[in-house]
Amino acid sequence: MRNLNILPLRLIMIAKDLNQTEFAKYFAVTRAYISAILKGQRVMDEETLINGLNNLGISVIEYTKLSSFCEMLDTFKINDMAKYRFGLIKAIGAVDAELKEQADTFLQQYFPEFNGLKGVKEVLADVIAKQLVGISKSDLAESYLNWLNSYTKYCFPELKEEWNRMTRVIVYQPLTLNKDMIIDPNVYGRVNTLANFMEAGEIMQTFFETKSWEEVDKVLDRQGHTGYTFSGMANVLILFSPMGVEFVDRYTKDRLERDQGFRDNYIVAKERINARNKLNMRLIKVLKEQV
Repeated sequence: MRNLNILPLRLIMIAKDLNQTEFAKYFAVTRAYISAILKGQRVMDEETLINGLNNLGISVIEYTKLSSFCEMLDTFKINDMAKYRFGLIKAIGAVDAELKEQADTFLQQYFPEFNGLKGVKEVLADVIAKQLVGISKSDLAESYLNWLNSYTKYCFPELKEEWNRMTRVIVYQPLTLNKDMIIDPNVYGRVNTLANFMEAGEIMQTFFETKSWEEVDKVLDRQGHTGYTFSGMANVLILFSPMGVEFVDRYTKDRLERDQGFRDNYIVAKERINARNKLNMRLIKVLKEQV
């Protein structure tokens, strides 16, 4: 506790709805002392901290978890206000036993494990933190969408706007209440779906820039798919990309026999490609006749 993170103390004071004078009484110190602590001008000794936590009804373990959570938030590229809101939810759970389970359940949806797709979780964390206080737009999300939607240059021209619309809907999905009356942001599903778009975009870009299936193979190896993630990514390709049908024929044609939805999307994509080919052939014919 020598390198005391002052943010947890500030969050506990706010979560308990205390002013500095009231907060100081729990630690048996003066208001000036607490003010200096919260400003980072002094360091609270361990004995004073433990006594104050005991008076507040907060265990050292819960305080340590809150402190670690705040330190973890500092590793995310989300804005300070988002970090504050998520930290405050954790602090509310620490000071109110009745709300601890709900607070932890809520936060677990945003910060379960930090293996892969960290950037997407950061984006959604920023979006949800703003939605919690009625802010409808996230600069971080807008930057992410601008990048993700750059892949539309490889889509069917008539579907570029639909790609843009779908990704925006996923990112800004409204919060809902689940059966237990807990806010459900569906982070897992959204991360997986956005991952499908990102990986499909990378495949499209690789193929259209290199015209090489060998290069696509390398990207697929690096992406490291399971059957589930591969199916989701392939679905995005056949929905949006002119190379989607050929991709399925090459890599996962057997899925057409066991997945009706996948087969339906494949048929629609094939019809769209056939229509494009007929249009191109008609255009070539007309141009030749004009020569």
